[in-house]
Amino acid sequence: GGVGLAQRGFDIILELLGQSLDLIKGCPCEQGCPSCIYSPRCGSGNKPLDKKGAIMVLEALTGSISLAEISPIEAEPEPLTCQVDSEIASKGNEKRILYFDLETRKSASEVGGWQNIHLMMVSVAVVFDSLEDRFHIFAEDEIDRLLEYFARADLVIGFNLKRFDYTVLEAYTCKDLHEIPTFDILENIYNRLGFRLSLDHLVKETLSKGKSADGLQALEWFKAGEIEKLTEYCKQDVLLTRDLFLHGLEKGYLVYRNKKENERVRLLVEWDLGEIIEELRN
Repeated sequence: GGVGLAQRGFDIILELLGQSLDLIKGCPCEQGCPSCIYSPRCGSGNKPLDKKGAIMVLEALTGSISLAEISPIEAEPEPLTCQVDSEIASKGNEKRILYFDLETRKSASEVGGWQNIHLMMVSVAVVFDSLEDRFHIFAEDEIDRLLEYFARADLVIGFNLKRFDYTVLEAYTCKDLHEIPTFDILENIYNRLGFRLSLDHLVKETLSKGKSADGLQALEWFKAGEIEKLTEYCKQDVLLTRDLFLHGLEKGYLVYRNKKENERVRLLVEWDLGEIIEELRN
């Protein structure tokens, strides 16, 4: 029973402390998060959280440093980098996964507010097909072909796809777009956190990448007839969406910055492609 487990714990205490040290050091958060120094169930309200202190204590307990070396002076944090492994771009290739984004002809102010998203009209739509490993570009007069393409997909992935992109597309069809097997990254994040984060914020903190422009610049390109620049911008957003999803799929987490404390925190996502597709089918 418990006595036996306790005895075994003392026998392997250095191994357990070493594993704990490796886990905490390997976590990319700055101050501590549910992945390393506290449990989201019983410790999320505990303050202060001190990741550096936890590492220092474990190093002292394992003999890596002497007790005399323990000092209140904080060491410089190690740089954190999160990159998508080159191998994970092939994940899901046995399925047709479509990463999707579109740009509009009009802004919210031009159509009377965000309640009129359906009036914004499509300027360009871009799909990256995981099976074919290439982009497909659709103009406004090709929306029917785009929707036919969606029908061939095992999964369509986007960012704010259901609330924005599909609402724009609803002006062009009588089909119920919510019947398309869809994974909306922003919706999933909102359900976990209770608040929204931008694509630009997430790719900066998770992938150390950034968007090349924004939606207002995209509108200016359309009005100036610079369709090539507009399309390239949309393609880049699709790639960022793909890379963000693949990072979460492979690593099991994304990274965001907590505004209140201005610290980087892991968001555990535990995405499984097969489970996502199967759940949407049912």
